[in-house]
Amino acid sequence: MRATLFGLLLLAPCAALAQGPEALAQRRFEEGLAAREDGRHEAALEAFTASNELFASPNSRMMMARSLRDLGRIAEAWGEYRLAAARAQDRLSREPRFAETVRAATREGEAIEPNIGRLRITLVRYPANAEVEVAGRTYPGAARGDLIAVDPCEVVVRARAPGFHDAETSLEVAAGEERSSSSSSPTRSQIPIRR
Repeated sequence: MRATLFGLLLLAPCAALAQGPEALAQRRFEEGLAAREDGRHEAALEAFTASNELFASPNSRMMMARSLRDLGRIAEAWGEYRLAAARAQDRLSREPRFAETVRAATREGEAIEPNIGRLRITLVRYPANAEVEVAGRTYPGAARGDLIAVDPCEVVVRARAPGFHDAETSLEVAAGEERSSSSSSPTRSQIPIRR
């Protein structure tokens, strides 16, 4: 009996792998739904993210957005709502079932939009491989001029590139406000200095 049980336990992961990424993604999605229903939003986010990584789906992104919103990470949630709506829209002509995802993601994203701030970063004289870190999230390619959604608070902005001094500044961003940080904003010189 023990040998049979042990054998089944060893084969369980193999059987799961044999199902393919779509089945594994569905399982993780269902785990996310259960965790969300239990109020375990961090576990739900982790499960929905894993589901989306295994098999990209606008519905997984939608649930990631909801989990982020429930965790109070409004700016990240807003970004995920936008991605969910865009991905669903891309698949709509082939898969009409995503029409509701487009509507819900758009509606829910618009509902939280007044609660985020926006930050426009402009770097001068930095190489193309420069990175910008805003509120702990890294944006490769220096986010040159793009608007970045942020939760309302004091936001720390860091710019860095290999071989150059880092630049850092912080600024207060309120809900509904758009702020800019440019080459003259950081407290250290924006002019690249070779190390």
